[in-house]
Amino acid sequence: MLLVKEVAKQKNITLKEVSEQMNVSYVGFLKTIGGNPTIETLRKIAAVLDCDVRDLIEPTKDQEQTMQTPLYIKNEGGGLINVGTLDIGKIQ
Repeated sequence: MLLVKEVAKQKNITLKEVSEQMNVSYVGFLKTIGGNPTIETLRKIAAVLDCDVRDLIEPTKDQEQTMQTPLYIKNEGGGLINVGTLDIGKIQ
């Protein structure tokens, strides 16, 4: 479930204002947040609301929080390639 309405309310901005700042119609914006928006759309909403994308998404009840760290390997040129994340353990 998306928390766009709740975050907007906390930020004291209306959904209409968010849609205007994104240059999309209000009706289209409501359909988007009521449906399944892309991560790019969520990033744009988060930018308007000055928040993290994760603040817009309610975690599932079954989701267990763990500490994760990015996992990188070096390529032949010495640059780093992100190959995923490493779970360190449960957050208490």
